[in-house]
Amino acid sequence: MRIYDFRFAPNPHKLRIYLAEKGISIPLERVDLRKGENLKPEFLAKNPLGALPVLELDDGSCLTESLAIIEYLEELHPDPPMIGIEPLERARVRELERFADTSVLN
Repeated sequence: MRIYDFRFAPNPHKLRIYLAEKGISIPLERVDLRKGENLKPEFLAKNPLGALPVLELDDGSCLTESLAIIEYLEELHPDPPMIGIEPLERARVRELERFADTSVLN
């Protein structure tokens, strides 16, 4: 696995915080948005929207949304739980995630 990342973007930053808190180490590959590296054909093949972060799996497939990546990693590494255990806890995390996306990071 590898994560395509840009240091100064909010969603990759959120993912890096999650990885640090969980103690998960995944190689990061920097994609410089300022230089338009996210708009090059080789990157657009991974994420047609050109957005970051992207988690590239060992089979070459990609996950392209930070929350989807976090939930996938949570399934692989459930301890310690970071996004809730019970359905209501998990729903609250998704609710706060959506609030952050639409109100804080917008």
